[in-house]
Amino acid sequence: MKHINVATAVIVNKRRKILCYQRVKEDPLSLSWELPSFKIEAHDLDNEIDKLTSEINKKFDIEIEIVKTIGSTKRIIDEDNTEVSTNYYDARVKTGRPEKGEYKAVKWANIPNIMNLSWVPADKPALNRIMNYLIDMGPAK
Repeated sequence: MKHINVATAVIVNKRRKILCYQRVKEDPLSLSWELPSFKIEAHDLDNEIDKLTSEINKKFDIEIEIVKTIGSTKRIIDEDNTEVSTNYYDARVKTGRPEKGEYKAVKWANIPNIMNLSWVPADKPALNRIMNYLIDMGPAK
């Protein structure tokens, strides 16, 4: 069985909304929404957070900081017998304004709307945990 490691930033703003991106129409998962994520190579596992922040800084033209770990998920992709392990991190934007770059759209999704978006399969297993995490943070400031 092949194994893939992924690091995902749940970027939260002051209003308790999370940053998500919509894939372009030409993409295999066209028009699906996703959280900023990157594959982490085995040799980078010890520096996963540094790699994630660096990749997001480059790709989305923002500087983020990781606040803490939210949790992780594992899932099997049946088509090619691959196990995907994803770590989710609570993050904040330190500087910059998120750009859509190669994506169709970028948006800040609030708690009621998170479940209404059409998400990529990789993020679906963690959505309830992420929503509960946001609720547990308390009211927005």
